[in-house]
Amino acid sequence: MPRFKFAFPINSAFLDDNISSFQVADVSFVKKSCISEEFEILNDCKIQFKDNQIFAIVTVCGNESFAKEQAYKRCSLATDIFKICSDLYHNNFYNPKKWQFDIDVDFVTSGKSFCFYKELDSNNPEYFYANFHANRYATYVDTKLLESRTKWNIEDFESLYHFIFSPDVNKFHEVIKRACHIYSQSFSINNLYERVVLLCTVLDTLATNEREGKVPQLKKYLPILVLKCERLTEQLNKYIESLYDIRSAYIHNAEKKKITEKDVDKLEKIVYRVILQMIRNSTRYKCTKQLCVAIDEGSFEPILDNLPDIYI
Repeated sequence: MPRFKFAFPINSAFLDDNISSFQVADVSFVKKSCISEEFEILNDCKIQFKDNQIFAIVTVCGNESFAKEQAYKRCSLATDIFKICSDLYHNNFYNPKKWQFDIDVDFVTSGKSFCFYKELDSNNPEYFYANFHANRYATYVDTKLLESRTKWNIEDFESLYHFIFSPDVNKFHEVIKRACHIYSQSFSINNLYERVVLLCTVLDTLATNEREGKVPQLKKYLPILVLKCERLTEQLNKYIESLYDIRSAYIHNAEKKKITEKDVDKLEKIVYRVILQMIRNSTRYKCTKQLCVAIDEGSFEPILDNLPDIYI
């Protein structure tokens, strides 16, 4: 079976001079200067990347068409995990919601991105590319940013990655993966109302088990999933009710009720903790409904993280 090595540029993202690479699961994030000898096409003057531009590197076995799609999926999930599990979007020092750290999401469907690849057992590297668009703000990955991944429980998200690409993957893992992608997408949207819509979509998917009555279900399940202190339950429930009122007004009436960046930051923390709980319990339960039933029966015990409690 042929093996292919792929290199996807991360839009407007660069590594500090004292860092050559870092790892997320089996995807390596490497600066251009470290791979330009292997991918000689990167030295072409028509393909303009800075020496410290970050590339996502992964090796995949399979026929060429299958390998391209798998490589994109792996690198895309790894970039989502890095965004979720570092201070890049959680810490105001890094000016969240404005930095760029993405592979072009239209790569598979419309080819709007560079991708370089070669067959490892061949002496003739091949490559393909279409128009590459860099926008928004450049991201500089430094040592401090890499160290922050531990705080954001990257090992749990890497375990999801390994499940997704293993024979043990189940439907629940796929649902959580999709939630991670939606959550990651929300970081790069400046419109507060659009971000609320995406974040509430994740809550609807992961923290409710019936189609109707989403808010009452969330008021029942979220305190157990995301809080460490029971006395915060009333504030959390009022907050969720107000957020869903804002979401409903925006979706159904195009009405923009008052909301602040700080309000959405709190929602992001809630969604993060829900996703983390689901990952940590994805081997005990096969779907959200099973987990919610366990909460109803009083048999569910949340696995707490080391982050501060959520104060509304």
